[in-house]
Amino acid sequence: MKVICKPVNAPAYDAEMTMDEIRDFIGGWLEHVRLDRSTHLLCDEEGLLKCRPGNCAIEGTMYHGPIVILGLNGRGDDFGDSPMTADEAMMVFPGLRLGCFNFRKE
Repeated sequence: MKVICKPVNAPAYDAEMTMDEIRDFIGGWLEHVRLDRSTHLLCDEEGLLKCRPGNCAIEGTMYHGPIVILGLNGRGDDFGDSPMTADEAMMVFPGLRLGCFNFRKE
């Protein structure tokens, strides 16, 4: 399916991924967040608990670790193609464009 991937400290980009590839990209328990009627987000449910770096803030919520933005299928009962491109998503959700800066020393 067509999705938008947003890694930590890198710009969002359009990709074609299966659910297994999305799980590998996010790397944790998937948490589903509804952003609007047709736009949904998947993130690591325990990203903050795992001390994953901040990625971006959308609608006032900070997400830690990689995220994926996608839509629902035609029936609305399973995930499907993203209703927008990465460029469009950055216009609708400006926090996706700005990202987050991490100043932690390793």
